[in-house]
Amino acid sequence: MASACTAEVIKKDGYQFERGSEPAFVSKHAPKAQWPKDFQAETGSYRIWLDDSQVQLGVGEYSDYVYEATNTEALKDAANFSISFAPSWQRLIIHELSTLRAGRWEDRFSADSITLSRRETGFESLSYDGQVSALIVFKDVKPSEPIRVRYSLMGAHPLLKDRVGTRHSLVWSQPILERHIRVVNSLPQTLRYRIYGREREFTLPPNALKITPNEISVALERLEPLRYLDQLPARSAAFPMLQITPTQDWQTVQTTAAAWFAPALAQKNPELDALVTKLKQQSGADQEAYIVAALRLAQDQIRYFAVLFGQSTHKPHLPALVLERAYGDCKDKASLLTALLRANGFDAAPALVNATRQLGIKQDLPDLTSFDHAIVELRFAGKRYWLDPTMSSQGGDLHTQAFPDYGFALPLRESDAAFGLHKMTPIKARINQLETTERFQVDGKGQTILQAKTQWQGEIAEQIRAQFSGMGERKMRENYGSYYTQLFGKQTGTNMLEFRDLRDKNRVDSKESYQFTNMWTPRNGSFYSDFFSQSITSTLKMPALIERQEGLFLRYPYSSEEIVIVELPESGQFFTQNEETVIDDPAFLMRQSFKIKGQTLEVRNTLEMRKTEVQVEKLELHFANRKRALDAASFRIIWKSGDSEAKDANQRSTEQRYRDLLKKLRGGNR
Repeated sequence: MASACTAEVIKKDGYQFERGSEPAFVSKHAPKAQWPKDFQAETGSYRIWLDDSQVQLGVGEYSDYVYEATNTEALKDAANFSISFAPSWQRLIIHELSTLRAGRWEDRFSADSITLSRRETGFESLSYDGQVSALIVFKDVKPSEPIRVRYSLMGAHPLLKDRVGTRHSLVWSQPILERHIRVVNSLPQTLRYRIYGREREFTLPPNALKITPNEISVALERLEPLRYLDQLPARSAAFPMLQITPTQDWQTVQTTAAAWFAPALAQKNPELDALVTKLKQQSGADQEAYIVAALRLAQDQIRYFAVLFGQSTHKPHLPALVLERAYGDCKDKASLLTALLRANGFDAAPALVNATRQLGIKQDLPDLTSFDHAIVELRFAGKRYWLDPTMSSQGGDLHTQAFPDYGFALPLRESDAAFGLHKMTPIKARINQLETTERFQVDGKGQTILQAKTQWQGEIAEQIRAQFSGMGERKMRENYGSYYTQLFGKQTGTNMLEFRDLRDKNRVDSKESYQFTNMWTPRNGSFYSDFFSQSITSTLKMPALIERQEGLFLRYPYSSEEIVIVELPESGQFFTQNEETVIDDPAFLMRQSFKIKGQTLEVRNTLEMRKTEVQVEKLELHFANRKRALDAASFRIIWKSGDSEAKDANQRSTEQRYRDLLKKLRGGNR
């Protein structure tokens, strides 16, 4: 099929774009002249008149997007439109920029209103992909005036042009008057499709889908918006999606990607050989020690940074170059680790995963677009291990380090009797455990000393280790001290925070000490302070949307034990009673106990997560149990003292806080 289009080249800011007609493969759709009065979907401040996406695989893609901001605030963003493209293999051709005013489409194209600049946002995620952004600023646009942007991105990635399909959202969080999707294939393979995401809330209408061996199209009208769902299971998609691919199997995908990695794994160089010799000397005859040493080298000595130009978007750089630079992306790190393991006789191979969709790729049509991350598969001692060289804060050994659970992986072996996706399973039970004890010692004047001990083990230890490495000791000390200040008021004296990293055991310990002068609030001759279990409240936080037709993500595996101990002076007496609460939900087990012995109260909160998700049919019971657990996780401790001096001191402290608050509200004037 012909795809040429005439265009005028416009050079700006060191780059260029074109203005011209649409490609020959495009079948245009004229937008409606007005929004129908009988389609008054909940719009918020934004609605889409037309969303038309057309692709000719291996040639280019076309977009016709008509949208409307219904108020001035929304127009601040809507009047600016951005298009990203890769100049190394793509041409940006703008066909139309216009607005609908008084029933007539007015041309708003102006080269002066378009700025081309290298996209720098990738640096925030430690990557540079050579993308350029075309920022289009519309002038003289009013609220409720539809804006139309028509453009094409012509060209195909040199490695992907005849190997990958495409994905398109069907429904969004704004109402859509018309949605068109069309994919044309000029290659020999027959096209296939599948729809996934929010299946309970979206059904393709009759006759909306048209299929021929070389073309698939969808035409939809009057699409009600779907609200964004948080805490979705990793296998789910936030909105309904359409996947269209050329017919192929996972073996074809596997063979294609393995060929990309082959040059990096075949390279031999003295520096790599010397590194292998050094690792052998360090580990001796201990094979597991060698594996862990090679993994830590790739994780800790090669920093993560992605340089994605041309073929390097999918092909790894040679290990020698990665070692010389001392940086690389996931592909580079996976290739380096694989090379180090193979050089010592281990059966290792790179593997592709999806860090976002995880289990969801099991339902995908075979396609390279299913993957966004590379790790390493190791077959050792009759078992399969999964190693992620980008996890720079791992600790422990092969059995105690965090398991990189991405659901399914596609190992890239030149030949394999079992081609296809493999379910990732840990060798041993995963450890993700928190234990903390907070001991509050109250003196006769109501002043309190807190001594806290915390132990993180397994996966959560690696998170804390990374946090400490990234923030530094001073910032961590400030954050931890600020946390307790917000809970219990002003601190006095010298505070203390110590971290101890037991990396070989994959454990991090901390000790803290704080002093509070006004932690306890007097009321009717007694004193009280409010506490909460941070682990329970953060792990069982309610989602933004309770009414939902999709399941719920759960943090699993995870267990915690948080102990609060309050020690009163001899004259103190607790109002709290000995009691126990047990919430036994299929997805979690929560226990809380209050035990009093003399002047000492111990409150123990434990939480054990049991599943990775809650199915939608069981959400009603789960949310009821979750609410009970959250209610119990926040508790108040009340006590009284026969020491009148302590009462007077706390009363004066409360009065002073009240005066300080009034002073603040009055702008500092007494």
